[in-house]
Amino acid sequence: MDGRDTIHSVAFLMEGKHIVSGGKEEKIRRWRLEDGEEVARPIDVGGWANSIAVSSDEKWMVVGSGRGRVSVWSMENHERVGEMKGHAKGVGAVDISPDGTKIASGSLDNTACIWKWSTGKRLLTLRHDNDVAAVKFSPDGDLLATATWERDSIRVYNGEDGHLLHEFPIKAGSYGHCLAWKNDTHLYAISRDGRIYYLDVSTRETLSRWHIRADDVRKWSCIALPDDRSFIAASANSSISFWDTTTNTKIGSDIDYNDMVFTMAISENYDIAIGHGKTVTVQNLRDILPPNYVRNNVDHGERTTSRTQAEMSDLKKAMQELKDQLTVLQGRHEAQVTRTHLGSERAADFEIIH
Repeated sequence: MDGRDTIHSVAFLMEGKHIVSGGKEEKIRRWRLEDGEEVARPIDVGGWANSIAVSSDEKWMVVGSGRGRVSVWSMENHERVGEMKGHAKGVGAVDISPDGTKIASGSLDNTACIWKWSTGKRLLTLRHDNDVAAVKFSPDGDLLATATWERDSIRVYNGEDGHLLHEFPIKAGSYGHCLAWKNDTHLYAISRDGRIYYLDVSTRETLSRWHIRADDVRKWSCIALPDDRSFIAASANSSISFWDTTTNTKIGSDIDYNDMVFTMAISENYDIAIGHGKTVTVQNLRDILPPNYVRNNVDHGERTTSRTQAEMSDLKKAMQELKDQLTVLQGRHEAQVTRTHLGSERAADFEIIH
């Protein structure tokens, strides 16, 4: 999938069947995964599309652009439905709270902002010492993590009142894509030198850290996690590696390109979309990772999960048991009716057991 210019951000839609991408072209393009064809007209955002975030219900999309704009777009008709104004320079990172009520943005003007989506009102302005390269709401929406570009600073704020809870001395690995929450209290971050940090924000501890490459990176690195958080995809320059989130050990095979990897996203079907150079490439992780990390079974384009198959089997078994119970109950009920009709004194001894 050719993005016409450098790709800065990608995201999946429609249960992984569509992908949106944006970058220096100043347009958001939408692609159908099945055949790689572009669908619908491109969205002209009026500046580099540095960062994309899609709401959990997939009804709207937020774009951070190079002209200080935070714009909101309908995913149904690709029309702009809102814009948040207040940043003095380009916006390199955006995120949407899990409940869809707030938008976070990070800018080259050294601020991160939290906005109320329904009104466009700016709720909080969080000032930093340098470009804010990343913003990420925690899964419960209570916290906001930020990262700065030139300073060694990853911060965690209270998402309601903006109170700074802790600051970790880590330099951001990329704009928009260097932070990922594992759960409400644990955060992954990737640094400029290609090192992954696992942080406990409740205790303010760095639980572990490790290099993803032995050589010097110092250019660009980003991370992505699947929904089950069982592994991390981490890029260093033009290479992507995969890591177990329990043991911090490397798994599967690396993916290597000839140009820089700027962004990644993983779908619920375990497809990974990679924005490298001017291209979006999609690969299924079944071909790369051990089977226990990829729960999906793919057969001729049909995507089902082993968990779903097991649940269906259990459901069929339960339905058969219920049917058998109903048959027994129906027999008891008929016996009761018959005995009552005949005036048997023992009719009251029979009851339907629910």
